[in-house]
Amino acid sequence: MTYNIKHASGVDGIKSLDRIAAVVERFQPDVVALQEVDSMTRRCPQDQIRDLAEKTGYHGYFMRCVDYFGGGYGNGVLSKERAISVQRIPLPCRKEPRGMLLVEFKNYYFASVHLSLVAEDRVTSVAIIRDLVSKLNKPVFVAGDLNVKPTERA
Repeated sequence: MTYNIKHASGVDGIKSLDRIAAVVERFQPDVVALQEVDSMTRRCPQDQIRDLAEKTGYHGYFMRCVDYFGGGYGNGVLSKERAISVQRIPLPCRKEPRGMLLVEFKNYYFASVHLSLVAEDRVTSVAIIRDLVSKLNKPVFVAGDLNVKPTERA
């Protein structure tokens, strides 16, 4: 599953980690890629990954991409299985730092990405991701907010 949680703010403007946790619990995915996650910011003074992990019973991993309002803002992964390793890979972006959170499990890797709004940055990011995953010795699943249309080069 992939889910851009927009710092837990719904389209109705209500911030609720409980609603996000309910979606995860409803579908019971093995792994969830999360984007636009806050961690201890003035806008949202909680560790959203930790809190979502507690609410769902999953393991939680966070990658700070941006220092934001006294805390961090970035990507996360929730997983039923405990990770073997976690890597944080910065990706190019002219407007706001972006990244890939790569989590290794026993039989595969899972990556949560949030790509740039700038087309050239997305092309460069895809090249970085392809190069990195080509060197791995297990299947790799890449999920996230790609900010790309199917007809684009990236």
